[in-house]
Amino acid sequence: MKRKKLVLLAAATLVLLGAVITYVYAVPPSAKKVPHLLTTTLLADGRYQFTCMVDTDGESREYFWLTGEKNGESRHVSGRVLGSPLDLYYLDGHIYRYDEADQVWYCYDREDLGQAAQLYAELEPASAFAFKSLIAIDYAGHQKVNGRLGYKFLITPQADGWVGEYFTDVTFTVILNRWGGLLGAQVDGKLIEDANTTMTALVTFENDGNIKIKAPRTP
Repeated sequence: MKRKKLVLLAAATLVLLGAVITYVYAVPPSAKKVPHLLTTTLLADGRYQFTCMVDTDGESREYFWLTGEKNGESRHVSGRVLGSPLDLYYLDGHIYRYDEADQVWYCYDREDLGQAAQLYAELEPASAFAFKSLIAIDYAGHQKVNGRLGYKFLITPQADGWVGEYFTDVTFTVILNRWGGLLGAQVDGKLIEDANTTMTALVTFENDGNIKIKAPRTP
């Protein structure tokens, strides 16, 4: 009799555990929270990987591939833009950029700062997901990002920033974990001047409030 009770207890525990797992993984985060979670995450302190590919008539080319870190107003980004190496810091209102030819770091003066800051802004993941308003948000099931199961949302925005300026038919794809953490995000669009040219930009982000960014040495 005692053994039968133990078996029933074990079975009930398994059923309860299955129900909890089903609830956690079957019920997605609220769609209404997705835009806020996307924006706040991409503006938070942390590390990211940001890539952008352009496809013209089936031929793909890399626009940029970047890794970055941010702490408050301080930034560091490195990688490639149109095939050329890039290593860039933004600290205390100054831009530091590595010159591959001279193999030294240079600090931009005030005259060049505006242009340099504008270049950097286009390399910020948050800038690719800027929007004036949202037309629709739809839940689209599960998707894995780097082996982690997430919840996929498809967003139709009225895009802003450089994406809104150069591209049309823009869509955002946002992958969240159960607790609203951003696993990955993607923006797709068609070039306004040539519908046969499409763009896809992807970002993954890791929150970290302990990043320390120091200016490189300059000549």
